[in-house]
Amino acid sequence: HFQRVNLLAVILATLALVGVLARLALTFHENGKLLELTQREAVTDLLTGLGNRRRLMGDLEQMLVGASPARPWLLAIYDLDGFKSINDTYGHEAGDQVLRVAAERLRSCGREVDTAARMGGDEFALILPGVSDPNDAALVANRLIVALGEPIVIDGDSCSVGASVGIALHPRDGHAVETLVRAADAAMYASKASGGNCSSLADPRKQ
Repeated sequence: HFQRVNLLAVILATLALVGVLARLALTFHENGKLLELTQREAVTDLLTGLGNRRRLMGDLEQMLVGASPARPWLLAIYDLDGFKSINDTYGHEAGDQVLRVAAERLRSCGREVDTAARMGGDEFALILPGVSDPNDAALVANRLIVALGEPIVIDGDSCSVGASVGIALHPRDGHAVETLVRAADAAMYASKASGGNCSSLADPRKQ
């Protein structure tokens, strides 16, 4: 009888230990998923699902690792034209809808190897590996301008936005992330100064 009691105690203790280990494993698994989710959210724009500015800067740093003239790429910065007017007229929810549509159009126009990001506000960016010719860069930018300009229906009204685009080519326009972002940003403002809804290449003389 004493041996049966001991055996039962051992079995119960073993089952209790198995239960504790299972709960620990589940906790570690859930914590791992939570950590992965937190890390993903840290580099994701929650409104559009694109990468955020932090993700963009990290991707640009990676592009520079082992960079060479044989591996060209470009950075295009897009600022939506007419967005403020829509936001003021229809409200912030409508503005958010426009940003989500713009993000989807930007993503759909790119290739799988391209990286799209929202830098903040109504400013987006696109990294295109393998593009080195300024004419090809302008064609890509203008194709995206056309896509972004397609009508968007808000509260039964047909609205549209344009885009001012600035393009910086690596390695022509710089060898550091900050230099390339600054060059693309300056070119974007040159597009705005020209009336918007167009693209401009960075001026190498100003780098």
